[in-house]
Amino acid sequence: MLDAEDGFGDAKAVTRTVRSFEQLGIAGLILEDLMPLVTGEPVRTLPLPEMSAKLEAALRARASTDTWIVGRTDVAHAGRHEEVAERARRFEDLGVDAVLATGLRSLDDMKRLRDSVKLPLIALVVETKPWIAPTLDEVEAMGFEIVMHAAALMLNVVAATRTALGALRSGHAGSNAVHGPTLAPL
Repeated sequence: MLDAEDGFGDAKAVTRTVRSFEQLGIAGLILEDLMPLVTGEPVRTLPLPEMSAKLEAALRARASTDTWIVGRTDVAHAGRHEEVAERARRFEDLGVDAVLATGLRSLDDMKRLRDSVKLPLIALVVETKPWIAPTLDEVEAMGFEIVMHAAALMLNVVAATRTALGALRSGHAGSNAVHGPTLAPL
């Protein structure tokens, strides 16, 4: 499964994106309603009609229904928590294969999302604030079908890099003094 951002342009670009990635053998694409981030400005999302047009284009463009089209919404991340269920229901009505919602604040938010749609849901688990990091048992209990640990590997690599740089700085690189970092469990 691949993060296809916002499809890299308008609905016509989404068509090209889906076809290109599908030809490369990608089995699933996540298309988001997040607008490009601008430093110092709040998170912004596409209007629902524009996002709907992109998802419709993606669904029409795929050569195989085995290729998943996932609708991702960042409206909660943008502070508009009340819109999550509306967007998820719209994505479901369009025929996407799953929904991913970022920025959910609590397990209750996740449960409300699960109660609003029937299609598969993806839980994005990020172990840093302001994200929530439910356990696998909690995600399963809420009925989410897929769990993505988007940053777990990267955070462990960063921790290992910091440890190694500290060893280099202190002159212990290559000696037995460096036994490697203590990594957080994945």
